[in-house]
Amino acid sequence: MAGRYADQLVIPEVQHVVPIETVICNLRRDIDSNCAGLLQRARVINTATHGTGPFRLRFWEMRIAQIRQAERDTFSIQELRYLRRQCQMLSHDMEQFSKGLL
Repeated sequence: MAGRYADQLVIPEVQHVVPIETVICNLRRDIDSNCAGLLQRARVINTATHGTGPFRLRFWEMRIAQIRQAERDTFSIQELRYLRRQCQMLSHDMEQFSKGLL
């Protein structure tokens, strides 16, 4: 009877295994790149509006800094994916906010 179940207990071979360190490193790189791009975009918008009006560079810098700090403080893949999505949402928010200013 034990031989009958032996075939069902075989673990299939996993292909395309990516080490967890690589996944974390790639997520961190994405977040760093996105944050750098966001910061650069915020500065361009601020320059275009001459620092006046409703666009406040410091507000966007603080939000980007919070994401970067959270990225440095975690090793959780789920948290890093969440932070990457936060960068994407922040980019969308910034573009929507700046549409009427530029």
